Amino acid sequence: AVSAPLYYALLNTGRPLTEADADRAARAASTAARAGVWVTG
Repeated sequence: AVSAPLYYALLNTGRPLTEADADRAARAASTAARAGVWVTG
C-alpha cells in the first residue's frame, strides 16, 4: 500500500523520489488504514 504511490510517481515522472514523496505515501497509507480500507472478514 505504501509503495504504490511511490512506484506511480517514479514510473510516470521519471524523476528521483524525494523524502516528501515517501512522507506523502506513508500518510496516505496511514489514513486509509485508520479509515478501515484494509479490514478483512
